[in-house]
Amino acid sequence: MLVLREDVLLRCGVSSEDGILIALSGGADSVALLLEMKRLQSAGKIGPIAAAHLNHGIRGAEADRDAAFCRALCERLAVPYAEGFADVPALASEKGVSLETAARTARYAFLNAEKSARGLRFLATAHHRDDQAETLLLHLLRGCGTDGLAGMRERSGDLIRPFLSVPKSDLLAYLAERGEPYCEDSTNEQTDALRNRIRHGILPALEAIRPNVSEALAKAASLVAADADWLDGVAERAFQSDPTREELAAMDAPIRMRVLKRYLPYATYERSDLETLDSLLTAQTGTRRDLKFGFTAWTSAKRLLVGRIGSEPYAEELPIGGSVRVPGGTVSSQIVPEALFPCDSETVYLNADAVRGTLSVRSPREGDRFRPFGLGGSKLLSDYFTDRKVPRFFRGGPVLADENGILAVLGYTIDERARVCAGTEHILKINFEEDQAYVGERLYGAGNREGSRF
Repeated sequence: MLVLREDVLLRCGVSSEDGILIALSGGADSVALLLEMKRLQSAGKIGPIAAAHLNHGIRGAEADRDAAFCRALCERLAVPYAEGFADVPALASEKGVSLETAARTARYAFLNAEKSARGLRFLATAHHRDDQAETLLLHLLRGCGTDGLAGMRERSGDLIRPFLSVPKSDLLAYLAERGEPYCEDSTNEQTDALRNRIRHGILPALEAIRPNVSEALAKAASLVAADADWLDGVAERAFQSDPTREELAAMDAPIRMRVLKRYLPYATYERSDLETLDSLLTAQTGTRRDLKFGFTAWTSAKRLLVGRIGSEPYAEELPIGGSVRVPGGTVSSQIVPEALFPCDSETVYLNADAVRGTLSVRSPREGDRFRPFGLGGSKLLSDYFTDRKVPRFFRGGPVLADENGILAVLGYTIDERARVCAGTEHILKINFEEDQAYVGERLYGAGNREGSRF
């Protein structure tokens, strides 16, 4: 009896060269996964494999027993093995989360680190069809949308779940046929955790009403997943088009909220985070809202922006014909034959002969003074911002300067001494490209991609 079909690995994108780390708890599911992965490796269907086990510091002697079992199993199968320990109760207390959440976070942090250290491409877990049914009900009870109703996926990035369509009963029958032992986790029988109450109470009750209910729930998750993937594709294309606030507000809600999710620079978010961003789409320019983990969302005239406010002072040399990255974007310079007016707010043209010494891009400094183009006199930069009603938290944008002071306040204006006129011989074009990159925030050492637009 075989429970892992090769076509599942193909759907997961696994080739015969790809190495896989197996998450090994010692329970029936993960033991079956390790045995099947070893079979496929021996047949040349996949690349090198290894197994990793984390002791969560919760079950005392029972946990030590599980670790010893995993070590012995991997030694018998000649599979490279890694073992780790995490004080999950302490982590849960420190982070203010449940034991289940802290354990999952610590486990994936350990597994991902081990996968990377061994140079393996995929991490495989033994989640099966019954787990999928439990997950779907958990998400439903929490009031999820289509992403939650899609449940787990066979592949999420470098994480694969090859058993997701296999019922638990098949895994137990597989081990019984082979005479393979496995460990029982006593906490799985406790009903203090919501998942266990679903496993031992809700699912059996549903099974009495509708036999093979886990199969039906898994099928529903698969159908919803297809719809969710299509919506995500539409949202990703909309996000990449760099929409204005007005364009975002005009989108239908299912697409708009998915686009807004891509602005969040952290993986763990709630519906309220998206609603916060949504409220900014029609807010006044300069409106600010605080997000989690020290991030802030605010509005410019046309854009929704997310980032960290109040970054450390910076100063970077800008070579002529080169570029430099600074907080908020990339500044580039080049000598051009002519100035093309009118230009957008991201582009300025300067008299290159007015530059003295080294050209640099830096943060504004206290006491900065310059002669704003067209105003006819000297003014403190802070007063210039006040006159323009620029919010204080939005005043850290880049300044272009030389040894004599400010040449341009990028995005706003230039200094009078750098103006381009009819007799200007050498023209310097400066472009400030607002950062469109994704920024990731891994929480507790584990997380997914998510990004924001700066």
